[in-house]
Amino acid sequence: RRLARRSRTQRQPAAMAAGSSSAAAGGDGDDWRRPRARASPRANALGGSGRFPAPGVPGAPNMPGVPAKEELAVREGREKLQRVLDPQVSLEAERRLEKRTVEEMAAREQAEKKVVAKEQEIAELKRRLAEKEQPSRYATYAGGTYAAGTLLVTTVTQARAAVAALYARADGVHALDTEVDGMDIKHDSPFCSGDLICFSVYASSHRPDLGANAPRPAFVNAETNEERADDALQVWADVDGAEGEAVLEVFRGYLEDARIRKVWHNYGFDRHIFERAGVRLAGFHGDTMHMARLYDASRASVKFNTDADEGQETARGYSLSSLSRDPAIVGADFARSTPKVSMKDLFSKPKLRKDGKLGNATYLPEMRDIQWDPEARPRWVQYALLDAKATHHLHACLTSLLMTKPIEHPDEQDLSGREAARVSGCTTLYELYERLWLPFGEILTDMEAAGFQIDTEYLREQQAQADRDLMENELIFRRWADKQITGAFFMNSSSTLQLQTLLYGGGGDPQRA
Repeated sequence: RRLARRSRTQRQPAAMAAGSSSAAAGGDGDDWRRPRARASPRANALGGSGRFPAPGVPGAPNMPGVPAKEELAVREGREKLQRVLDPQVSLEAERRLEKRTVEEMAAREQAEKKVVAKEQEIAELKRRLAEKEQPSRYATYAGGTYAAGTLLVTTVTQARAAVAALYARADGVHALDTEVDGMDIKHDSPFCSGDLICFSVYASSHRPDLGANAPRPAFVNAETNEERADDALQVWADVDGAEGEAVLEVFRGYLEDARIRKVWHNYGFDRHIFERAGVRLAGFHGDTMHMARLYDASRASVKFNTDADEGQETARGYSLSSLSRDPAIVGADFARSTPKVSMKDLFSKPKLRKDGKLGNATYLPEMRDIQWDPEARPRWVQYALLDAKATHHLHACLTSLLMTKPIEHPDEQDLSGREAARVSGCTTLYELYERLWLPFGEILTDMEAAGFQIDTEYLREQQAQADRDLMENELIFRRWADKQITGAFFMNSSSTLQLQTLLYGGGGDPQRA
């Protein structure tokens, strides 16, 4: 086979020359490499016999010495000529062209959608920037429907009127709450992050600490001539608008006045936020979170009925939301008529998909963006006012409950309660809170503000040793628990409910265990 191939190679130049001479003369020639092609009028019009250039013809493909660009041009010319002569090849080319056109149109449409989405995003950013550059646009914005006795403060004039109305109720209890932007509540400390954007106040002349017979002064609305059983006043103050700093300065004297009895829920958070804004709070009269812990230290999971037809709900922990929905504390009417809805349910927005349409996934905007959103602003104001109102009502209810709950249990078997009453000199839990817990709540926030230095290297060493001790002692505990109840080795030692069941009840019941 090698010899035959070599002989054919040696004969090739002569055959090529013969084919060239015959092609030049218009004859068939001895073209041994390609089948003959029938001449057609279209081919004659193109100036040839219809055959493709044979090897050896100047400009033919694969010819040594021909530049690559010229070779590519010749190949493209051959392909075009073949599409013209062969209908089947032309049809396939049209199909490929149509497919490529459809793909290009789809890609172009996708690119246009991305451009539209980007333009929408840029427009939204420009709108937010314009609103922040012109805060006076919403300086007098109210919107929504608010309860009687509600004041919305966005200007210095409104702030002065609100402070005067609050001082008219100086003998009562004032509940306050703040809203903050620029911090992650779960991870950031209010001492070093977060900006105050608004705060709300719920004030009343009523004094729950004076007992059930405390006088409730009647209040008459001068505009509607409506008489209410209480002179409650709600104030929402915007300190992020055009006159925000001036508004806060008007409220400074009220906030720093120790004569005004102010109650909070998680006082440490709000105090640090105000101090970051340059206001030193005074007049601390109660923290409903501390009061709730003193009243019931086991609120890991509390089930209650808000309505007989709706079944049971579960309130966990000591958050304002769970405490204000517990009818055993705030009463069934308040728990049912004043539900505290989460921010996600109120202010979440759908995310924009890549195709420019709104998707099912949602996100929670920044607090400042919510406050400046004309559509969400009425709901935002209502949300902030409800926090202050719930804190005020919760403080009144917890005060009454603590005043009626003795330190020593009446069965005369409560030795610890008897000792606590003897040492503290108190008979009720409210006396204990007022005498010890209330000043201690102020001291705790002072400690948080002062802080203390730690040796970080030594702390890391102790952390590693503590982790090893924890694993060793947990194994000892699991082996002991498994001897008491079969299978308790696999319990979750971090679960408060499982530990309560193991140590205080339910251990004898295999189903509960």
